[in-house]
Amino acid sequence: HSYPCLGDMHVDAELGDTPLHIAGYTHYSALEKAEIVRI
Repeated sequence: HSYPCLGDMHVDAELGDTPLHIAGYTHYSALEKAEIVRI
């Protein structure tokens, strides 16, 4: 996790997972679709 990590590790009933895990999945999904540009 990165500082300042304020993500909650309690399972949210509406999300069905922890907010921190949802954020991590979103992060990795964005990286899969990213184009790496070298300058």
